[in-house]
Amino acid sequence: MNVEFISAEKPEIAPPLLQDGEVDQFLSRRVCSRCYADLEKRPVNNPRGWQVFCYFCGDVWGYTTISRRYAEILGQTALADHRQARTRFADIVPDPLAGKTQSEILSELGY
Repeated sequence: MNVEFISAEKPEIAPPLLQDGEVDQFLSRRVCSRCYADLEKRPVNNPRGWQVFCYFCGDVWGYTTISRRYAEILGQTALADHRQARTRFADIVPDPLAGKTQSEILSELGY
């Protein structure tokens, strides 16, 4: 009986090369799925085209983008959750800035 072991390493997937008209349309609709930052393009000479990458993650895009609209929905949901938690826990966790002037807050921060 022959048994093959499958490697747990992630297979190398070459990112696709986009042509001139495709790349700008793609960049206007998609963002990085890790940090939700805008994507950028860099020219590739062999074959002629463009590679899309994230400036902040430093990674060449390898099928890890989401739509700009979905990123906006995720941000709105996170903000709503933050506001809801803040109002629910206002009695339990007091506001550390309550009753302090701006100069007192700045002096506590070392300014």
